[in-house]
Amino acid sequence: EQLLFTRRLIYSNGVQLYNEIPGPPKIANALVLVLGETRSGTTERNGKKYGVVEQRFAIFPEMSGKLIIPAIDITASVRLIERGRVSRKGVRVSTTNLLVNVMPVPEAYPKEAPWLPAQAIILTQTLEPGASKANVGDTLQRKIQVRIDGNTGSILPSLNAQPSEKLFSIYPAAPSIEDDTSGDSIIGFRTESSSIVPLQAGQLSLGKTNITWWDTVSNELRVSVLADSQVSAKGSTIYREYEEQRKIRDEESEVSISEPKVIADNTEQSSLINFYWKESLAIMLGLVTLYLIGQFVFKITYKPQRKPYQLIKKAIRRGSAREAVSYTHLTLPTKRIV
Repeated sequence: EQLLFTRRLIYSNGVQLYNEIPGPPKIANALVLVLGETRSGTTERNGKKYGVVEQRFAIFPEMSGKLIIPAIDITASVRLIERGRVSRKGVRVSTTNLLVNVMPVPEAYPKEAPWLPAQAIILTQTLEPGASKANVGDTLQRKIQVRIDGNTGSILPSLNAQPSEKLFSIYPAAPSIEDDTSGDSIIGFRTESSSIVPLQAGQLSLGKTNITWWDTVSNELRVSVLADSQVSAKGSTIYREYEEQRKIRDEESEVSISEPKVIADNTEQSSLINFYWKESLAIMLGLVTLYLIGQFVFKITYKPQRKPYQLIKKAIRRGSAREAVSYTHLTLPTKRIV
């Protein structure tokens, strides 16, 4: 629950502060937020005017038990007039420790609901371009905002307020959380946005949602409700669900026709067979490639020799008996040499 803490410094004319005004108090097991800016003004006490510096904080205890707000002190110079003479004297002003007893969650609060203390919770909904004019297939921007007085927006739970997927295609966006700390109390906001597309014609329900919370003003359980609203859609119905089911049935029928006897999962065996086929194909391609390369190299480098009888015949014509005899070791065809 939010605990409002105000710190005031009241001083007379001529007082000079030696140090700055302390910042937010450091409290164990508690969240401390600054409310607005430091205020300066004047006040009157016993017919005399004084200057005032005021600071405001919101403290959120995180556990039950004793909560201690620590003391602070400020050193200042005070102007004194004694016997017609003006002098200054240093003084130190201190506060005392404040003890707050933090109560546990009330027994009347539902055990299954998240603990949500607040002064007020308001739910609102907007739909653009509008709920009265919509066509099947149009995209509508739906925004649900929750305002919580006396607490931060981060404490608000998710709404889960999406309509039926049979009636709409839903594209939710990330929620946004904001806090307004400019006033005398924290005001938190949680906004959930989504794009919805009507799939059918007629009055389509967006559904209702509610939030259970504890009223810290009256100390009682409350439930804030976002009432159901409807979108009036016109046009032809989009049979998305029917199309998806038909696609699934077609895929199952194709599998059953191509593999009617397969019952067990043969994923590993199929993987091994595919592996061996790929390896065999790679080897065959490699052998064919080597053969083609060998044929190409052979054609380039091979130089056919002349037949033995031609060599002997030319040697005889040149009258070189020794050269003719050197060719006699070659196998000669049965042909007469003249």
